[in-house]
Amino acid sequence: MANKAQHRQANAHTRPTPSSPATSPSPTPFLELRIGGLHVTVQRLPYGVIAFLTTVGGAISGATWIAGR
Repeated sequence: MANKAQHRQANAHTRPTPSSPATSPSPTPFLELRIGGLHVTVQRLPYGVIAFLTTVGGAISGATWIAGR
């Protein structure tokens, strides 16, 4: 039994290490927009910004609808 434990300890330094983030490919972006010299990349969907814009848009639409009555 001691030989197996010693063998594992002796070979512990030879285990492969996980690849570094610099060598792994980057994930596919959620949105990539290229117009002329403008290049916009969105990595993930910004839920907070979408919720805020929806709330503001709903409030403006509701106010416009009530004012037009």
